[in-house]
Amino acid sequence: MNIFDKIKIENIKEIILKKENGRFDKIIFEMPNISLDKINCAYVGKVNCCMCGCSGKYSYSNLNREYSSKERGYEVSNDEINEDEIEFILDKLRGNAHKGIEVIEDYIYAFETNTKTYVLYLKK
Repeated sequence: MNIFDKIKIENIKEIILKKENGRFDKIIFEMPNISLDKINCAYVGKVNCCMCGCSGKYSYSNLNREYSSKERGYEVSNDEINEDEIEFILDKLRGNAHKGIEVIEDYIYAFETNTKTYVLYLKK
């Protein structure tokens, strides 16, 4: 029996990846407590596609509308405000954290299924 026979995935909270590995910094298996006021925006779109918005949709909260507008460089419009969608994406990440959530610079949290990419962008 080697050491890996004794390790169970439920005992692993995060995996820190080698610097400059390409895509993300670490994988977590438990989502931190994130409230709506900490979220800049959320994205859901087709997996393995760019995230410019052509294959998905960004949603913003009214609470952080001014911050998000400044962050991206132009005003968040009324039709982009969708707090229900943000909560849905947050719940999707929470419910699937045991499968591994990709984290970039401690403010981007992403999860992929076979067909969709779900991403939360926190305020920096």
